[in-house]
Amino acid sequence: MKKHMKMTRSQGPWEVDNSGDIGSSIAITNSKGDDICFCEPFYGEEEANARLIATAPELLEICKKCYSLLFNGIKQNLVKELKQVIAKAEGK
Repeated sequence: MKKHMKMTRSQGPWEVDNSGDIGSSIAITNSKGDDICFCEPFYGEEEANARLIATAPELLEICKKCYSLLFNGIKQNLVKELKQVIAKAEGK
């Protein structure tokens, strides 16, 4: 049976860096400015895709908090934080 390796990732927050030329890929960078990945031009969806990818660390954390609510009850600030992260992922 295969042993599962612990998955690691670049720590957030991640940001969208669309400072390149129009029509070029959009970079997702970490807090140090290192490139995490790139979204290539794709039918005008690259910026929305980049926002969603860049928000992944925050989405993971808020999902963990929501999961814990099933066992610990609702925390007042969690709803506000969840709404903010969803808006960020949607570019609002």
